[in-house]
Amino acid sequence: MTAFNCLTFALNAWHADGGYLVARRSAHWGVPHLIVVTPEGLQHYAPGAWLFALGATLWACSRLVRNMWRAMK
Repeated sequence: MTAFNCLTFALNAWHADGGYLVARRSAHWGVPHLIVVTPEGLQHYAPGAWLFALGATLWACSRLVRNMWRAMK
C-alpha cells in the first residue's frame, strides 16, 4: 500500500514489522506526527521537498491576500 501521510506509513510499517508507534509534535508544522520504532530502527514518513514548497507558497500567498485585504479596509 502506498503511504500518503505519516499515519498510513506508520500503521503499515507497524503491522508489517512490529515495534512501537510513537506520536510526537512535528517540529516543522507543529502538527501530530507518527513514528515507528522497529527492531531495525526508527522509521518515519517525510514528504518530498515539493510538498513543503507548495505549502510555503500557499502560506505566503494567504499572508499576501490577508495583508492586501486589511490595507483596503
